[in-house]
Amino acid sequence: PKNCRKMAVDVPGSGPIKILHFTRQKLRARHCGMQLFPARDQCWARPGIDPTHFCGHRPSNAFGSVNWNFHSNWAATGHSMSCLQLQTKFARLTFHFRVLGFVHTLGIEERSETRQHRMPLMFPDRVPAKVGRKPMRKVLGLVSALMTGLGVVASADELSLAYFMGPKHPMNKAVFTPFAEKLADVSGGELTVKQFPGGALNSVPPKQYSILLDGVADIIFTLPGYTGEVFPMTNVINLPGLCSDPVSCTAALQRASGMLEAEYNAKVLAIWANAPPILLTKDKPIRTLEDLQGLKLRVTSSGQVPFVKALGASPVGQPVSVINQNLANGVIDAIAIDPSAIGSFKLHEVSNYLTTWFPGSGSAFVLLLNKDVYDGMSDQQRAWIDAAADASLSESGGNGYAAATVRGLEIAKEAGLEFIEIGDEERARWNAIIDETLPGVLAQPAGSVTIGDVFDVMKGS
Repeated sequence: PKNCRKMAVDVPGSGPIKILHFTRQKLRARHCGMQLFPARDQCWARPGIDPTHFCGHRPSNAFGSVNWNFHSNWAATGHSMSCLQLQTKFARLTFHFRVLGFVHTLGIEERSETRQHRMPLMFPDRVPAKVGRKPMRKVLGLVSALMTGLGVVASADELSLAYFMGPKHPMNKAVFTPFAEKLADVSGGELTVKQFPGGALNSVPPKQYSILLDGVADIIFTLPGYTGEVFPMTNVINLPGLCSDPVSCTAALQRASGMLEAEYNAKVLAIWANAPPILLTKDKPIRTLEDLQGLKLRVTSSGQVPFVKALGASPVGQPVSVINQNLANGVIDAIAIDPSAIGSFKLHEVSNYLTTWFPGSGSAFVLLLNKDVYDGMSDQQRAWIDAAADASLSESGGNGYAAATVRGLEIAKEAGLEFIEIGDEERARWNAIIDETLPGVLAQPAGSVTIGDVFDVMKGS
């Protein structure tokens, strides 16, 4: 598969070889294939076993801390295990395999100096040379042990953090970098974070949660609103009348955090919110309720849909990464979004009008750690994670969006956008429609409770 690489390692002995499992230290495996050959040199000449037989399975807890498992019941004869294709950074991998009745551990460690080596692989960022080739600083150790004595060489571990915005996005300064710095500090450098910004591991924002579950990234940033049906409780934060700014919206999420964390098959590191939305348009200023009729209006979350429909507009769900181009090309007529996005996604370059109020509250954001990675850590490592991801991290996200909101509005003014204020009388017309729609939304189920139950907890009622 694309963005994978092949690695050849020798397996001692001869006879049937059955792969039991391998333990990931700095690597998550996805869409990979295991191929066995009589000799390593034949790696590039012969087709391998269909990788779908071995990949895509959920991690197994066999043999203790195991992050991935080949559920293979196959065996092959020979003494070279070749062409292991794995996605993302290869740093240290441990295989456990059975040869002649004994379980062996094979540890491979690749240090960071091994960039840009050329060989017939498919992962140019960090390409390992073949085993033993210099200047590779590769440690290849073979340890024989009984099943009760399996182990790996201890070393510093690096977690990958994937997000789809650029590294200059305000949340890097407010959340990602502070988390990474604090984790390195409390762990004495034994746990670190490597960022993959700009969609390096996933260019489709709504798929962020999927790449976490698939193990493509250890940590991801995402908007639960992109998959509102998966996170109905979290997206209650979108409902009108709940909060008025990023700080109060983040506090609302924190009040309900005990309920919300149950929605995620992940370790929730932080959860925070931005400001309520404004409206950006290119061709048509929005001053009255009549101006909304039939408007193709981009929304962040499915939770906004019933209110936008009730107001007479046509809601369109789109990730933030495409809305600049779509507004410019007329695919959408308007964008409902918090003001911080104006600078982050250059929306001032394609907009002419800014309506300063639109019914709604904040949107939620989360920083998530793969659950299997977290569960596979030692007690000490989990303590480091928990210390680096305390409540102050979420608060920093809210404060970061508060500052970015102010800056976004400044950018829009400097760009010459016309600011439109909705007067009290006109705003009352909009709110009357919202008040009629809200009870039906609050009565809808959200897991084992109702949206109204979550709303009350967030509100502090």
